[in-house]
Amino acid sequence: MSPQPAWVVAFRWIAFLPAAVLGAWVLWILVTLLSRWSLGWVGVESGSFVDQVFQATTAHAILGLAFVVIGAKVAPGHRRAVVYVLAGIAVLGCGWLLFPAVITRNGWAIVGAIFTALGACGALYSVQHDEGFRRDFFANDPELGVASFDRGDDL
Repeated sequence: MSPQPAWVVAFRWIAFLPAAVLGAWVLWILVTLLSRWSLGWVGVESGSFVDQVFQATTAHAILGLAFVVIGAKVAPGHRRAVVYVLAGIAVLGCGWLLFPAVITRNGWAIVGAIFTALGACGALYSVQHDEGFRRDFFANDPELGVASFDRGDDL
């Protein structure tokens, strides 16, 4: 793999956090639209309890997972540290958003924030413990590379 120009590396470091936010938001919208469409096919009405449970759990967990994974994939290096930082930002952000949800007694927002944090932690866990996922995730990382996995080195 040839080294990237310095301006590309700088741009990727600048863009990794906005890309994580935008990518996770777009994916959340797609999951929401697809779930409303697919749940509608089986007779679940939009806004019903089942729809709310799905949105507050699955869509928000995917939001947290996508935030961590997309941001780490855009970052040009130090992906392991970036995964930790993004998961920390997601968990702290969810904790910060829990305060107004608790004050207004919005139960669905509370569940959504908890599952977003769980999705971010799930991404962190997957990167740390799933060998196949780590091999694919860190394959192009210049500081780790595929050779470290071939030797059996642990991250």
